[in-house]
Amino acid sequence: MKTEEFVDLLEQRQLVPASIVRQVREKISKGDRRITARSLLKYLVKKELLTHSQAKQLLQTTLTVSPSAESSILGIAELPETPAEESLRRKSEQVPLEEVIPTLTPVDPA
Repeated sequence: MKTEEFVDLLEQRQLVPASIVRQVREKISKGDRRITARSLLKYLVKKELLTHSQAKQLLQTTLTVSPSAESSILGIAELPETPAEESLRRKSEQVPLEEVIPTLTPVDPA
């Protein structure tokens, strides 16, 4: 998501005051490349205009790109599995679930 789109989102959801939105748009229009969605979120949390949990939720829901989407955006394909990765995957598939997650038994309180 471009920074401008992120600012649009903040404005649409009315998460920050309009005066802040105007200031950010002005800086972006002047070519200030230091302003990114992440840097803007840090600033808004620091100034207590957003809570940490709001910023975290925005990061997770709007700024996260899945590996497959990233590949299609960049026009690249996923790299094939290396022999070491393949070996680890096979070993993990062969381990019974009981060995990975131990069964807990209650302790007699007496």
